[in-house]
Amino acid sequence: MRFLVLFLLVVLAGCSEDESGNNANNMSNNGNNSNNVNNVNNVNNSNNVNNVNNVNNVNNSNNVNNSNNANNSNNANNSNNANNTVADMGADMNMSDAGMDMGADPYAGRPLGQCAVSADCPENPNGKLCNRLLPGGSCGACGDDNHCDDTCFVGTCVTTCSDENDCPPGLVCTSAGRCGAALCVNDVCPIPFYGCSTSNRCQRIDCTGDASVCPAGTTCAANICIEDRLLNN
Repeated sequence: MRFLVLFLLVVLAGCSEDESGNNANNMSNNGNNSNNVNNVNNVNNSNNVNNVNNVNNVNNSNNVNNSNNANNSNNANNSNNANNTVADMGADMNMSDAGMDMGADPYAGRPLGQCAVSADCPENPNGKLCNRLLPGGSCGACGDDNHCDDTCFVGTCVTTCSDENDCPPGLVCTSAGRCGAALCVNDVCPIPFYGCSTSNRCQRIDCTGDASVCPAGTTCAANICIEDRLLNN
């Protein structure tokens, strides 16, 4: 009987130890499982962080690329605009140059005038004489029409006319049908080549000692501003 009791006690002790061992193993396994779960979570979290970082990097890369693309686009547009501006400027200059010849006669179609110096006048028995102050100049000392290119009137060669376009610039067609000096308005000749006389008529400008007083389109020649259109003829 005593032997049987001892045997039961031994068996029970063994069972208790197995259960304790199993419980310990289970706790250890649970601990390991918990660690594994934590490790997995940590790995996942790390992956998630990496994924977030990768996304951010991708976004940053895209932003950089977009910024670069925008800058490149802006630079290209600015370059194109600059080129277009330069091209437009060149085109405008060419168009302007094509339509404007600085050597062109602003009064083309109207007579040039009679003289710049006395040598320009026709031969006549009384000698050549140029009234250089009259716009376009006029030859004098004529005795008849044969001494003039047009008409001799009271010793002066005149240009006959039916309207102002028949007269050199600075002259107008008078009611008598002869070209005469135009009136100044407020001491200004309507033709910018000329100044005004004491009688308020247009006349050539005296440039004695200062050629710079000659208006554009005229040149100081023998102390009088002469129209380039006549000098260049």
